[in-house]
Amino acid sequence: MVKAMRPLPLLPSLPSSLMESGPLQYLASELKWYDNSLESALALYRRGLPPLVTLPTLAFLFGVSPSLVASIVAAPEAHYRHFTIPKATGEPRSISTPRVVLKTIQRWIHDWILPHANLHRDAHAFRKSRSIFSNAQSHVGQVNLLAVDLADFFGSVRFEQVAAIYEDLGFPWVVAAQLASLSTLGGSLPQGAPTSPALANAVFHDIDVMLAEFANGRTASYSRYADDLAFSSTYHRFSVSDVDAVSGIVGVGGFRLNPRKTQIVGGGYRHQVAGLSVASHPQPPRWKRRRWRAMFHQASVDPSSFQNEAAKLAGVASFVNQYRPDLAESYMEIAIRASRTP
Repeated sequence: MVKAMRPLPLLPSLPSSLMESGPLQYLASELKWYDNSLESALALYRRGLPPLVTLPTLAFLFGVSPSLVASIVAAPEAHYRHFTIPKATGEPRSISTPRVVLKTIQRWIHDWILPHANLHRDAHAFRKSRSIFSNAQSHVGQVNLLAVDLADFFGSVRFEQVAAIYEDLGFPWVVAAQLASLSTLGGSLPQGAPTSPALANAVFHDIDVMLAEFANGRTASYSRYADDLAFSSTYHRFSVSDVDAVSGIVGVGGFRLNPRKTQIVGGGYRHQVAGLSVASHPQPPRWKRRRWRAMFHQASVDPSSFQNEAAKLAGVASFVNQYRPDLAESYMEIAIRASRTP
């Protein structure tokens, strides 16, 4: 018999009295698990993962009908809403956000399964204690820079790659496929799903390994912030052949570069990594800092004219706090005054 263990992570439908009597035994009895399923569940549970070892388990934990989960898996399109937002270039960006039930399941997957996925040390986006600033840090003061951008990052991740992530975590293939179906739309990652960023990072892990090896071979540093890849070196001068090599590496995983966003920069020129200047320390470029300074000066002189933009001011202040806490404090005071202006 399996001994009673700590409560399972976020099981919405199980009352505490049942949890105390032994959650795995209870699930095994209710779902009629065979001995090998119970052993697999215990192995997952000991690693801090939910014991999803059969297809009905997920529905049971959420207290919903298995047919509802099956319908989402079979026709996920009906469980999303779609809209577009403009990119910085003005081009439309397609967003697909899951509806309530699917979003709840995806957030649970994000919180209790995906933190166990293997991520590369040089991947900085969508991670606690990492940021756009930590991503840029290793490129500060370098002489040469190669910056490339991945085209359609989320859309390039395929269903099979997502299922492989779940299977590698220890879930049986049928469950891994179920989880992948709940995380993908049209065979790829939807931009707007809570699970997509972490899954994209996990799928890209092996590519990150190869890109880090590519950088080491050129006495260069490597980092990635989502779809922005950067390589910098004091000694190696990057060339088109390096771009071709990077293109070949990412192509192994089914990804491709956006040629319009490829930059090769040498000494004497401004270096930017994912939108941050890396001359002396990571910070926004000078033109942006000047624009913010002028905006906050105007807001301090006439706070009433910025009453409807107080949230924007607070957002900028929060961003500035990541590299200039002293300046951010004064910016936040101005934002608060604008919000309180009658």
